[in-house]
Amino acid sequence: MISSLSPRIPWASPLLHAETGFESADHGGEYAAQCVSDEFPEYASGYSEGLDVFALKRELRELDARIEDKSAQANALLSQIGQLRDTRDDDQLPSDTRREAHYQLSQLESLYNTLYREIDSLDQERDQLAAEIGELTAAFYRSL
Repeated sequence: MISSLSPRIPWASPLLHAETGFESADHGGEYAAQCVSDEFPEYASGYSEGLDVFALKRELRELDARIEDKSAQANALLSQIGQLRDTRDDDQLPSDTRREAHYQLSQLESLYNTLYREIDSLDQERDQLAAEIGELTAAFYRSL
């Protein structure tokens, strides 16, 4: 072990291995400037793999935000759909008002169905991305 210590930073070598590099990058940490890649190739390799996982995690967070936004839109549409159903089904309202509510209701239901399919597609994409992150992370730790 002593022979693998860096002459510039003799105390650092045990700390600067692949796992440390991976976990630094995976959590968005900066590359340790003292870890010159030719002196600490394991750290550099681990950091590189961790950056790949970090990029996928960022993509996952962006996808989660899109899903959350679309879900909020869908919930707002459901509220409007409920109000329009009440209007359409209210026998005490004029027939023109009920007919207009029926027309608007069909438009909003169509929009809701489209939005629901988009959310479902994004959920599937999210699941695939999460699985890829898990696979990359597991493969890295198995390689140690």
